[in-house]
Amino acid sequence: MANGAYVFANYGTLTGEPAPTVGLLPNMSVDYYYNAGSSIALVVVPEPSTLALLAGLFALLAGYRTRR
Repeated sequence: MANGAYVFANYGTLTGEPAPTVGLLPNMSVDYYYNAGSSIALVVVPEPSTLALLAGLFALLAGYRTRR
């Protein structure tokens, strides 16, 4: 998995409706329009706590930078 995504199909045009996804891990999803709409990929979705931690880190860095 490069960059948190595993591309398992490439296409020129995609028609129809996406198939329902069953049996994926809670932190994964299928992206039918990955890479500007030319690939289908299994994508790792970060946990909300990870996103909150990153947001807090960026806020601290921004505050530190403005104080200098």
